[in-house]
Amino acid sequence: MSNDALQTLLSQFSYYIAEQNFDHQDWERITTEQGAVDTARKIDSFFRSWKWGNQDRAHNTLRFLKVLCERGDEDTALAIMSQAYDLVGGADAEELEDYPALQALEDEQISHADSVPLFTHTAESFIDIENTTDDFYDDLIENINKCYRIGVYDGTFVLTRKLLENLVIDLLRKEYPKSYLRMYYIPEYGRFRNFSELLEVFEYRLKDYQSYSNGMNTELISDINRFRESANSDAHSIVRNPEQEEIKDLGEDAEHAAKVMFRALRNMD
Repeated sequence: MSNDALQTLLSQFSYYIAEQNFDHQDWERITTEQGAVDTARKIDSFFRSWKWGNQDRAHNTLRFLKVLCERGDEDTALAIMSQAYDLVGGADAEELEDYPALQALEDEQISHADSVPLFTHTAESFIDIENTTDDFYDDLIENINKCYRIGVYDGTFVLTRKLLENLVIDLLRKEYPKSYLRMYYIPEYGRFRNFSELLEVFEYRLKDYQSYSNGMNTELISDINRFRESANSDAHSIVRNPEQEEIKDLGEDAEHAAKVMFRALRNMD
């Protein structure tokens, strides 16, 4: 594909996908599976614009894809577009008329078979948790296990870390009212504190949760810390393609920690 054709496809795809039933969770899953989630996070407001359906989500998508191409990752950009295109079911005749460059995806001129394994590495689940508290967590756990089964172990790690971080946030939000907001949230920046800060607060307040769930102890903090420390020790450690045995060893810790926190959340209702 020529550079001019590629640039046209990037633009038309970005505006096409912004019109589809697509959200930030879809982007998090795809970019994680393709090893591009860190790049996406560096694009200002990329995930936020998709989460809230902002008007600039097409523009942010184009910026993200162009950054990948500019650094020589054209194949990753193409694989991401192909995977997203497949996920929404492809364009109809009218949409292809509006965005003719999508014909490249429609004709399967681009394949992401080399980037996303099409076979199952294992039938096992990374974490086995049934009693969650809402659909968000059900979907997240499903995506964690999908990544694990197809051998995308960096994605397994990233999404599991997200699971534990969100559980800590939900526990802090439930126990402490808005007057304690700054304990875990930074209003002037419109974001929660980073994972390390959240975990420090949670550990300090751990005794406040012991009546809600057994297992609210140092072992829990140690299990969560394995994900915090692994991510913080090396900025690139998340995307270094860990082996199955290496990531499998973390599964028991993640499952134990998540079950303890889910039990607490249910008992706080």
